[in-house]
Amino acid sequence: MSYPGIWQHSQSPLEYSSIRDLGAGWANYGDSLYTTGSRRTILATNREKITNNGLNSVNTVTDQLPEGIPFLWDTTLNRYAVSPDVEGAVAFVRISFQAAFTGGSNAWLSIEFDAGGGIIIWGNTVTFPRGIDIVHRFSFTALFFGSSTLLVLPGIDAYLEPSNDTDFFGFSTMIYVPYRGGF
Repeated sequence: MSYPGIWQHSQSPLEYSSIRDLGAGWANYGDSLYTTGSRRTILATNREKITNNGLNSVNTVTDQLPEGIPFLWDTTLNRYAVSPDVEGAVAFVRISFQAAFTGGSNAWLSIEFDAGGGIIIWGNTVTFPRGIDIVHRFSFTALFFGSSTLLVLPGIDAYLEPSNDTDFFGFSTMIYVPYRGGF
């Protein structure tokens, strides 16, 4: 989902009263659906989209959003909602969660950010350092920037793929937009 015109400003940067007026801002969205007592299981080698309903009142913060942006994480479509739609715009996305694999050995976990149509713009694979049913904390940060490829895309999805059956919970998505371009 893109918001036409919100990246463009007619004022000189010296006329802004806050960094948010310049298009910078951030938000954090905490999931309340998958918790320690109610985990999400992803089966071995299944690639599934990360979901985050943004309803965890303890760690959801949305009062620092960039001016003119209603949200950065779309809790309905479960995606980074505002692809940088100006050449040179920048955003950091951090996804954190806890996970425990429930069977097998030598487990690994792959996370990818997909800009649509199979365009993987960031990915990482890590191993679980300890055994079965041991909870591990993970946090991944990716930097996105406005480019000719991303300018036409509606958002960025995040996917997980574990090597073994794995339980996930405690999802948190933090998005920071330090520069929005277009000045």
